[in-house]
Amino acid sequence: MSDKTEEPTRKRLRKARKDGDIAKSVRLTATLSGICWWLILLLEAPHVCQLAQAFVDRTVRLDWSAGFDRLWSETLAGVGGQFVPVALGTLGLGALAVVLPELAQTRGALSFKKITPRFDHLNPANGLKNLFGAKSLVDLALSSVQCGILGVILVHVLTRYLRQLAPGYALALPAQLIYITDTNAHLIALMALSQLALSCADYFIQRFLWLRRLRMDKQEVKREHRDDEGDGHVKAGGERCTRS
Repeated sequence: MSDKTEEPTRKRLRKARKDGDIAKSVRLTATLSGICWWLILLLEAPHVCQLAQAFVDRTVRLDWSAGFDRLWSETLAGVGGQFVPVALGTLGLGALAVVLPELAQTRGALSFKKITPRFDHLNPANGLKNLFGAKSLVDLALSSVQCGILGVILVHVLTRYLRQLAPGYALALPAQLIYITDTNAHLIALMALSQLALSCADYFIQRFLWLRRLRMDKQEVKREHRDDEGDGHVKAGGERCTRS
């Protein structure tokens, strides 16, 4: 039985964060990113639908008696002038939607130690230990629940979409674009919001496992306190020498 029963000290936690050992949940990052993408879609969809409608109207009204080079240049000009800025802006917001949730969990900590090659990762015993460890079992259980929830949502959305597929062909082009956008937004919202509670639970579980892994024995705690007190005496002696 392990004798590491003491909670990790602040110094131990700071060192772990400095080394890139941080409690975080990949599921929480993906869920928050999905919510951000849903909000981006709600904000950008009306503008994109207007651009798509204007582009289609402009395309069908082209002078088809003109040469191919002219038609091609006019089409590229329409795409480049309308859709490229919107696409770049959407990609920029999407990148922020991925980066910001990760920064919120890591608190901006940056370390290259986690990606540095280590020979102990080649040890089969360590691989088996990680494979059947508590973290892997928790990930397996959460992944099973996650797949079940997403499967139910997928069946629900597909059933709703297939029921409205045939009547949708009778709609005008603007109405079809609005319908497609609404369906996609509905799917993204259900997928993201349904995972929110599970992702929050995963974060707290990962934090609990992280703190348990960083536990210390009493000798380590005493040693750190002794080192801190020694540093304090050295600093105090240096201050007295400076004042004298």
